[in-house]
Amino acid sequence: MPNYISKDNVALAFDANKKRLRCEGQIILAEVMNAALSEMTQQFNAALGEGQILEIGGTREEMKEFLRIAAQKQLGTGDAS
Repeated sequence: MPNYISKDNVALAFDANKKRLRCEGQIILAEVMNAALSEMTQQFNAALGEGQILEIGGTREEMKEFLRIAAQKQLGTGDAS
């Protein structure tokens, strides 16, 4: 037989906080991806102008570094002031 356990105000507030963070995270990720794709497009077009075709490759760590640079450009350095 199904059973539902009612959440108290603490659990509901925690769930709401998680949802807000996930929503904002998705919005921020879209901004970071936009910056990364813009940078990649500029590099691709510059290379194309020189007769080269660039392809993204590399390790997962190299991709993380590429996204980290885009995130820093979009969000700042993250220094606490």
